[in-house]
Amino acid sequence: HLIQETQANYLRALHFDLSPQELRTTMGKRLVEIIREAGTHLGTGFLATPYLLTTLADIGESNLAFELLFQDTIPSWMYMRKKGATTIWEAWNGIDDEGNIEASLNHYSKGA
Repeated sequence: HLIQETQANYLRALHFDLSPQELRTTMGKRLVEIIREAGTHLGTGFLATPYLLTTLADIGESNLAFELLFQDTIPSWMYMRKKGATTIWEAWNGIDDEGNIEASLNHYSKGA
């Protein structure tokens, strides 16, 4: 296990081949567990999000990648779409239920 067990840390270790080959399967399983523990929501930041879906596919978790892609509650890309977005927002909750804008509604961060 990693010292800080986060989706991003496991993801980077797997994506950039920073872990010993014999630990990849175990690390991939732990990444899946962490994602499931988060209610099948992503928990990555600007630096890891671009690698999330492809790395899941690379470790044999394409179904989970699709589940994350089509998740429609915060945090998710489809929540933005569900709220009428035509761009990627800076914050997952860019527009709250009352229509208040929380942050930029046109940001590169999660569209990587």
